[in-house]
Amino acid sequence: MPPVLQNLRQAKQFSWPDECRQAFEELKKYLTSPPLLVRPKVGEVLYLYLATSPEAVSSVLVRENENRVHQPIYYVSKVLHEAETRYSKAEKIIFALVISAQRLRSYFQAHAIVVLTDQPLRAILHCPDTSGRLAKWAVKLGEFDIQYRPRPALKAQVLADFIAECPTTDLPSGEGDPVKVGTSDCDLDPAWASNNQAEYEALVAGLKLALELGIDRLKVFSDSQLIVGQTKGEFETRDPTMAKYHQKVKDLVAPFGYFGISHIPRVENARADALSRLAMSDYDALGRTFVQNLERPSIDEVEEVLQLAVGQSWMDPITQYLTDGSVPEDLRKPNDSGGQLSST
Repeated sequence: MPPVLQNLRQAKQFSWPDECRQAFEELKKYLTSPPLLVRPKVGEVLYLYLATSPEAVSSVLVRENENRVHQPIYYVSKVLHEAETRYSKAEKIIFALVISAQRLRSYFQAHAIVVLTDQPLRAILHCPDTSGRLAKWAVKLGEFDIQYRPRPALKAQVLADFIAECPTTDLPSGEGDPVKVGTSDCDLDPAWASNNQAEYEALVAGLKLALELGIDRLKVFSDSQLIVGQTKGEFETRDPTMAKYHQKVKDLVAPFGYFGISHIPRVENARADALSRLAMSDYDALGRTFVQNLERPSIDEVEEVLQLAVGQSWMDPITQYLTDGSVPEDLRKPNDSGGQLSST
């Protein structure tokens, strides 16, 4: 039992020795030093802790300081739905790693990542007999410099466990986008849009603006490989929502004399990403930058179409008379009183 608690139990003979004072000072220091988020240094190795619960998966990305203390950089949490809740524990751990790599892609690309876990993830992902979703996950993770090491001590694991036990509720984000806890890069994720929908909305808005400006030749650069592939016709569009966006983009592209779209790494799209984050955080800082708020997806817009009657317009005889002075034949016919209408 800690000396402070032992001393409190001795109500009749209370004393405050040096060991109690030291324990109390350590407790105050711990309570006044919460695990604040930090920024990693260029090129250093980062560590990732993973955790699961029956309802959620989570992760904590940390760096190790000079005192070998793990400091948190980013938290990620994802609530599991339907079939995801029936994954095995190892599958949930790998799923947490895939979600982390997806959401923290910039960190995974710029740093070597060491995954500290008590599960044999490397053996599972590199097994020759791996198939199905595990094979797909292995391919996705193969592009990063990831090492797997046994977890020697809890350290920051308690943070990942806490996030998994207390997940935030997911917004209806469509295609499994995780809810982020901690620092945020403010991706365009309105309540009705997934990340892919947001990418399409950005493309649609850019095409509309180019058409309004009368631009005839347009080159688009996007960091979304899916959007670029579908627009070029290299990827199939099976999802009904994505198919609607694909058709809308085709309709908007048709008037251009030349249209091209190319995929670029996310690091080369920093200015566009910075504008999107700034638009969601501080309108005043944007200055004269145009900002458009979308209340509903552009594919649900109700377009008003003017239906013109087929045939002669009532204005045609008037135009003809003003042009050459001719009068329609029906006006030259006798009227009911036996007279005749005159053009003069």
